[in-house]
Amino acid sequence: QHEILVYGHTNCRVGDCAYGLEAPAPNNKTRFDTVSLREGVVLPCHLRLTEGPAHWTSGVDGTALPMDAGLDIEAVQFAKLIRDPVAVNMVRTLFVSKGDLEKLKARPAGIAPAQLKTIGVIGAGLMGGGVAQVSAQAGLNVVLIDATAEQAAAGKQRIADAQAKRVQKGRTTQDKVDALLKRITPTADYAQLKDCDLVIEAVFEDPRVKAEVFRKLQAVLRPDAIIASNTWAIPITKLAESIDDPDRFIGLHFFSPVERMGLVELIMGKETTAETQAKAIDYVIKIKKTTITVNNF
Repeated sequence: QHEILVYGHTNCRVGDCAYGLEAPAPNNKTRFDTVSLREGVVLPCHLRLTEGPAHWTSGVDGTALPMDAGLDIEAVQFAKLIRDPVAVNMVRTLFVSKGDLEKLKARPAGIAPAQLKTIGVIGAGLMGGGVAQVSAQAGLNVVLIDATAEQAAAGKQRIADAQAKRVQKGRTTQDKVDALLKRITPTADYAQLKDCDLVIEAVFEDPRVKAEVFRKLQAVLRPDAIIASNTWAIPITKLAESIDDPDRFIGLHFFSPVERMGLVELIMGKETTAETQAKAIDYVIKIKKTTITVNNF
């Protein structure tokens, strides 16, 4: 016989599948009972991990048994886990689908790669500053716009301060930081956006504020420049009503903190063209992130 240690109360009854062990309360992590396990006797239901309570884990149950029995339980739990629909969906999304995205299978065919050199970012706050940082790290020139030159400069300074901490921790070098900061131009002058290939709006979630930004953008941008919004709450198709050429308008929704989160949600408006989509994907690839495309129509 083997002595096993389990959580909770036991009836010590040998049934056709179990000892009739009563499951413990989810927060009971202190009380133990000893049960005599004879050779060849089937483990209790919750120790067999076929239909036990969700708060029972293989880590707890496996370590309560002799090594061989514990490993058997771990194997059963693992087999159950990998067949679970959640696990299957995660494998599909995080490996298969992500691999397809990184191979550009979602990028529209027949469109030449975008030659991006300069981008604009409207809004030098948390999100806009993050977008400016990852873009400059990727070698792009960035025009960082805010309501005043002082606010734009403050946004760049926050990037500089964060990079200084990385230098202190040995995660980057001062030369790399200097090169990064040199590529970011803070300003309140929209005219400096005239050479941008792409401009990303990252201001307050207020349609009126965004509409005013788009009005200023369209007065200075080249006709082929892409206009993108980082909105998370306002429909892209609705925002496109403020754009004279909605076919060049798209959503680029970054997640916070931008410099750490690897996914960018690309949101197609009703009139967004395949060329605009392709250029937006090229940008996301350049900053070493993964894009997933969704429709807003």
